[in-house]
Order: sequence, then structure tokens, then C-alpha cells
Amino acid sequence: MRGKNRIKPRRKGQHLAHQDIPKKNSQISHGPLYPTKVPRSPCSDLAIIPFPDTVEPALIADVLLFSSMSSKAMFLLDPHIVARKGDNAQEWFSAMLSDVAYLNAMCFTIQCYFDGFFGRTRGIAAERRDRLYFAKTIRILQERLSLDDDNLRLSDSTIMTVLVLSGHAYTTGDYESAHNHISGLLKLVSMRGIDTFLQKTKMSIEIIRCDLAMAVDTNLKPVLCDDKGSLANTSRFTAAPSQNVVRHPHFQPEVIEFLSKLNAQLAAAWVTMSHFCAQVNAAAEDDGPKVTEETFLQNMMSIMYPLLHQHYQIGSLEEAVRLGLLAFSSPLFLHWNRVELPDRRFTSAYREALATMTLVGADIAPRERLWLFMVGALSMSHESESMKWLLPRLRMDIEQCGVSSWSDMQQVLRSFLWVGFVYDVPGKELFE
Repeated sequence: MRGKNRIKPRRKGQHLAHQDIPKKNSQISHGPLYPTKVPRSPCSDLAIIPFPDTVEPALIADVLLFSSMSSKAMFLLDPHIVARKGDNAQEWFSAMLSDVAYLNAMCFTIQCYFDGFFGRTRGIAAERRDRLYFAKTIRILQERLSLDDDNLRLSDSTIMTVLVLSGHAYTTGDYESAHNHISGLLKLVSMRGIDTFLQKTKMSIEIIRCDLAMAVDTNLKPVLCDDKGSLANTSRFTAAPSQNVVRHPHFQPEVIEFLSKLNAQLAAAWVTMSHFCAQVNAAAEDDGPKVTEETFLQNMMSIMYPLLHQHYQIGSLEEAVRLGLLAFSSPLFLHWNRVELPDRRFTSAYREALATMTLVGADIAPRERLWLFMVGALSMSHESESMKWLLPRLRMDIEQCGVSSWSDMQQVLRSFLWVGFVYDVPGKELFE
């Protein structure tokens, strides 16, 4: 470290930009967005498509634009993930041709997403139009769910509509509504049976993301995977690795010593996460092998579900590591283009675990603590009060570890868990 003021909080609410998304200055928006750099299909061509409701063709054009860029813009790992062969990605668009609720939900959600991403200010006419689309979506869903017709209320398009509503709520920062939508979604999925979705990897990923995100945010147990849930018996997704893999030659001696302090299940989750990080880092290299959607799904479930079912005494190293793993893995598996954890219930629990661990003098080496506090700083970088408490302690650990440059810091972080293309930019900003 080069001085007492080397570490500074990241700017509040900063999201990670993606190079494939065109940049726009803040602007007043009265209608749909279609960047000039992206070739636009004539709206007259879209007007002849038989949509189930009257929607401006320009809005449909924005849906097509969003579909082409959404993977790279929304989830941090998606540029390095290859779709499962035979998985029908077009299903997300084709549902717009048959489901009025889904069509309306897609139109107002994508406009809202573009507003946030490009820094647009909503015009009065645009806001009024989107409120109409939103109200129509909710009304149709309520009518559908009140019917005694499981084929309709438990259909793929109904599930997809609720997924879109939860995404809209997250985009606008309305986390309470997002959790309400997710709670309703998980009830529908439970009624139908999660097993019916597992052959559709892309949809399974989105549904399980919702289950995990709500559990992380609320500190409640996941709905779809408990001791009696169907996913608990799906061993190919949830099985933990052998405890013996802790001594894998991939690990440095200090990491092996660190893992020996942990409960076997917690150590196994760390090992699985380490192997997945190695895959993802390799995929980010030029001509590196991409990660398949099924591999992504398997790792997301086998890492995060066990972590959510484990609990250790507050003040123990194990509880701090459990929450640190959740904080580290959530942006990789769950979050829309951000490394901060949006719900303060989780970050408060993580901060308490770090503070109590420090007070009780847990058996932890400075480099181990440095990783835990760095992950904490990344996950809480939008919370000024948390950063006031955390940064001096992180600074002290950096000095104790003899770290004098960002390169030194990277070496320490990579020896534990690190994904460079996700965390290097915000991590370096914190350090410098």
C-alpha cells in the first residue's frame, strides 16, 4: 500500500459497463430507444407480425435489440457462457406472439432497462404508456391465476412473465416488489414441479437465480431446494465434491492450511468455487474454452444451495467465510451487471460477522482476513457507513501483508478466489 488514503469507496450505485453496449449521454426519452450504430429493421416489417395485442412496432424493435445484447449487458459471466445445444433461446421471443401479458411486460421492462443503462430521463408520455402496459400485465395475470386452469396459469409463458416483472422491479430498485414477484413465481414453479424445467437449461437458470437471490437477500431458506424439495434429490446438480479434494495440488500451502480450519462442507463449497473460477478465468482468455450453460447451472446450485443451508456461530471464521463466499459468488451467478449486493440485510449480516470475528480473535491469518475484507468492501461499496468502518481495517490488513501495489494485491487475491474480468476494475478502484 502506498499511503493511508490509497483506498477509497467506489462511487454509489456504479454498475459495470460492457464494451458491446453503445454509450449514450443522459437524455430525455419520449419513446423507444434504438442506438444509431445498430441496424434497425423497418418498423413496417414488424407491423405485419401477428402480435396478440396492439403494440408500437418501435417497441418491438427495441425488444429485438435487447434480445441481441441482453446476455452481455445483464449478467457478468454471460459473454463467456455458451448456450446448451438444442436449448431454444427463441422461446423467449416466440411467447410474445401468443401471450398478451408477456408481450406487455417485455415492452415496458426493456424500456425501463434502457433508461437505467443509458441514463435516460423518462418523458411524461413514455411513463404514462409504460404504466398502461404494466397495469394491463398485472390485470391479465391476476385473471389468469384466478382460473382453475393449470395449463394456462402454470404455462411457460406465465412463468416467463413473472420473471420479467421481477426483473423490472430489480431494475427500478423496488426490491420489495421484486421479492413479492419471486415469491409468487416460486409458488407457481413448486406447483408445477421444478423437474419439468430442468431440461430447459436457460429457463432453469433464471428460475433458480430467483430462488437463490431471494434467499440471499432475505436470509431465508431457499424454496426450491430444501431437505424435502425435489432439487435436493437431483444429485447431478447439488452433490458436493469429495472432502479429499481439499488437498488438490492446485492449491498453495497457505490455502490448504486455511481450508483445514473449516467445516468439511464449507471447505468443499470453497473448492468447488475455486474450480469454477479457474474455468471462468480460462474462458475469458482469447480462444479460451467457453463454459456451458449446464456447467454454469451445476456450479450455481452445488455451491450456493449448500452455503444457504449452512449456518455457523456468529464470530466464527466459518460464518465469515460462508457469507464471504455468498458475497463473492452472488455477482457471478445472480446479479444484473453489478458487484454490490443490493439488499442491506445481507451486507449487514456480513459486516456483523466480520466485526465479531475481529473482536473474538478468530484463528485467521492476515492474508485470509484480507480476502474476506476485500470481498466485503466490494459488496458494500455503495454503503457509505459500512465503508467508513471497513476501509480502515482493510487498510491495516494490506499493510500487515506487505502489499505495496495493485499487482501485489492481485497475487494475494488470486491465491484464494478471484475472477479478474469481473473484480479487477472495481478492486483496483478501491485500492487506488
